[in-house]
Amino acid sequence: MERGTLAVQQGSFSLAICLLVLGLGINNPIWAQAEPVEPPAEQATEKKTNTAPAGRNSIATLDKVHLSDGTIQHGKVAELGGNTISLEYRGAAKRIPKALIDKIVFYEGRRSQQKLDTDLVILKVNEHRVPCKILKESGVEVRVELANGARTTYRRDQVLRIHYRNQVLNSSSDYYTADLAQQMDQAIRLIVSGEENRSAQAEKFLVQCGVFALGKVQRSLESFKDAGEPEKKKIKSSFARILHIHQLKKVVTDSMEASEPRIYEELTYGGLDTRESLLKVLYPKFADESVPLAKYIISNEQEDVRLRALSVEILRRLNCNKALLEIYNDSSRELKLVSSVALVRNRIFFPVPTLLEALEVGGEGNFKIRALAAGVLRDSTRQNFGFKAEGTPEARAKALAKWRQWWEENTQQYRARSLLVLNNRAIETEARKESREFWLKAHQFWMAGRFDRAGTYLREARRKDPSFLKAHVSYATLLYSELSRVEEITERKAAMIAEAGQILGGLVDSALPDAAGQDLHWIHFEYGNVLRLQGKHKEALRQYENSFGLDPSSIASVLGIADSHWAVATGRNELSKVERKLEMQSALEGYSLAEKKIVESMGNIQVMSAVDIPQLGTLPFERRAHNRNALAVREELEKEGIRLSIKKARVYRLQEDPKKAVVALRQGLETLNASTELKDKKALEADLRAMLGVVYESMGQEVLAVKEYLKVVKDLDRTNPVCRRGYERLRKRLQKKQATASRG
Repeated sequence: MERGTLAVQQGSFSLAICLLVLGLGINNPIWAQAEPVEPPAEQATEKKTNTAPAGRNSIATLDKVHLSDGTIQHGKVAELGGNTISLEYRGAAKRIPKALIDKIVFYEGRRSQQKLDTDLVILKVNEHRVPCKILKESGVEVRVELANGARTTYRRDQVLRIHYRNQVLNSSSDYYTADLAQQMDQAIRLIVSGEENRSAQAEKFLVQCGVFALGKVQRSLESFKDAGEPEKKKIKSSFARILHIHQLKKVVTDSMEASEPRIYEELTYGGLDTRESLLKVLYPKFADESVPLAKYIISNEQEDVRLRALSVEILRRLNCNKALLEIYNDSSRELKLVSSVALVRNRIFFPVPTLLEALEVGGEGNFKIRALAAGVLRDSTRQNFGFKAEGTPEARAKALAKWRQWWEENTQQYRARSLLVLNNRAIETEARKESREFWLKAHQFWMAGRFDRAGTYLREARRKDPSFLKAHVSYATLLYSELSRVEEITERKAAMIAEAGQILGGLVDSALPDAAGQDLHWIHFEYGNVLRLQGKHKEALRQYENSFGLDPSSIASVLGIADSHWAVATGRNELSKVERKLEMQSALEGYSLAEKKIVESMGNIQVMSAVDIPQLGTLPFERRAHNRNALAVREELEKEGIRLSIKKARVYRLQEDPKKAVVALRQGLETLNASTELKDKKALEADLRAMLGVVYESMGQEVLAVKEYLKVVKDLDRTNPVCRRGYERLRKRLQKKQATASRG
């Protein structure tokens, strides 16, 4: 499973928090031969005796599912192994998420082998079960009388199979039976016995049993609640893991299950690095869906502090402030401080008193905690009052008194601002209005090519309102993409790119409160561009992956990922030959994915009317999105699709597969010639034919290579350095061969 990194930089908030704050004898049981299975998680069960004899369709013979809304549903519960159960009743079935289930009372009289008291027709569609009395059966149809007395006929090709009255059927292991209950009891005894190998198999079996085993496991765990001996702690841990999987199943969604089929196994049995890597994939990919998972991990006191801190940071970056506030209100000690730091950084100031208490913590060992709290307060409020984490107790107390006085005087104002942020309402202050005006004027100069004036206005926009996100990102983008490009002095060019990186890197570490998911996507993307300009391709790759995680439809992010893999594969570094091949293959896969997305986008973009063209005031700050209509977008996508032919050919050539490179380039030429929307085709054709000449030359087909080089130099681009040098090189080589042949 490929894992990208999330927008959590080492040394930023999450790492700081990690370091500072959180510091039996049964014959042939099913589980004995079962292959290892992925642990399912199940819903709480309640064991009650329910063995009353009754007819097959009596409610007394059914399981009772108590839902969290207070309702009770009857049926036959089937464990599906995922985050849902199936409840079957009279041949019909429906799925119920385990998160909605309060408890289940199972019918204890169900046996593994049951004698049918009616005929049973099983249809092909969903294996629908029809209890009935068969009246007539032929090779064409089956006529039956239903339980309510009605009669119906099924075509034979609709019927999967037929069972007859008094026939003995083996009950599926997906249902709760008395025999299964005995096997689960035996498995629990094996775990309690402490025999390592058989205990592990028994644990897997109980995990596989899912909801059927939860009641027994919960009662067993209760009996070891206060266990202190090492052996008993191991037993307790085994039961706790089974229940942990159950809790995970309540917060993991269907799409997360589909994306990561081993999610429960890895989050329960995987090492710390494995679990952290998985969460860094899940959180950005399923931003909204992963909030319940993050909340569960944060509130789980048995979970590793790194994962809890990571989860807090993710909620912060996704602006899940209400979830963070709920965690803050329900927590204490370290977790309360962690969540307060996250909230205040998101401009939710209710937890300021907790940070003030952190300033009061004494002792040399708590220096970093004081420094963290002081830094968050300073950056969020623009106040300082001379507090120094390393200062003397007397100096700290004096500064803390000023902090407390300031908070008492400004509490109402900051709480009102917090409510606006919490309810996603814009804080349109006078400073923001002025800043926005400067930002809009800056973009007018930008589009006119007057980059110096644009920079002046953007600097003023940043000064007017330091919390205006678009001003910061626009200025950073202008620095690296326009101003540095026209700067001739090398030192100043590097300084501009470095300043852009500093601005964007700061926003990655601590995004402003009005940053939406799309804003964060572009921040990571633009930061990746800066890092590539600085030659930091591995760091750029992480930013592009973060950007793609926030917007899986982004073609630009996919191209950034692929280009970064290519740069790492071909750059000067310490990678082995095998590692370079893997990076090159990743680049090729990225280019292929980008090609697919471009084709999909071309199909989706048809006509855009004037009212559909976004206005400047509501545009994303990414400059390439400005003032484009549908035709311009299609033209840009088509150009990029053709350029991908060159990039893929470049990879194929280094993979020593020149034939595929030729095919890719020829396809690019065909697309270019067939295009009716591209205005200037010469530059693209020159690049394609130049690469084609290089490939032919590497294959030893010098005549074909000369033909491509000459085509470019004569008809497309007389100054093309690749083709001019290639033509001269091959001309001299051919002349030398002719001279040698004539002498012979």
